[in-house]
Amino acid sequence: SRGKASNKQWYQRRVRGKRKKLNGPANSAFGEEDSDEDYSNQIIPRKKADITLEDRKTLIESLKREGNTLAEVGQFWEALSKFGKAIVLGKEEIENSSDIDNTRILSVLYELSAQCYAEVAEVFRAVSAAEKAVNFDTTCCVARQTLARSQINIGELGLACTNIQKSILLNPGVNDAWEDLKEIRELLRKRNETTWALLPVETRPGIVNQRLGM
Repeated sequence: SRGKASNKQWYQRRVRGKRKKLNGPANSAFGEEDSDEDYSNQIIPRKKADITLEDRKTLIESLKREGNTLAEVGQFWEALSKFGKAIVLGKEEIENSSDIDNTRILSVLYELSAQCYAEVAEVFRAVSAAEKAVNFDTTCCVARQTLARSQINIGELGLACTNIQKSILLNPGVNDAWEDLKEIRELLRKRNETTWALLPVETRPGIVNQRLGM
């Protein structure tokens, strides 16, 4: 959340109204179809089989820190590159261990990636990454909140409202989640008013209800 989330020190600014970029830099974390597999041979020069579980965990944490540092200074594509490499290693970790912490770190990495995508106006990629974050850890309130915010940016206000409510249920103490809920409800109200204003007077909900005696 804005300035309060435990796994980062930065958070997305609203990027509504910007055109979605069709092609990202060559060193972005995910390719044209959000694939993170391109980094599997670029992590370290050793063969995959030679990487110990401890080495992999250390490298994942190091890449995450580097990504956060880059994001804090606005280098979001470079940060995505770090997070993407860490995600590849995280998936290898899952293949070699059933430790629940492995899925949680993937959730964190995808959530951070979602924020970066939102910052560079890649709004649909932001939603995709946030959805993966939630899938890897359904109990993470930060992932739910990031998904809700990403959905706001593509106009999916109903889904955003659902996810921010789930985030609040997971952690009612996050104040800015309540602020997000208030914002989403206000956006829904304005959208509904605009929709009704375009309807012929005789078909507007209030008029119909009056005629039915409701």
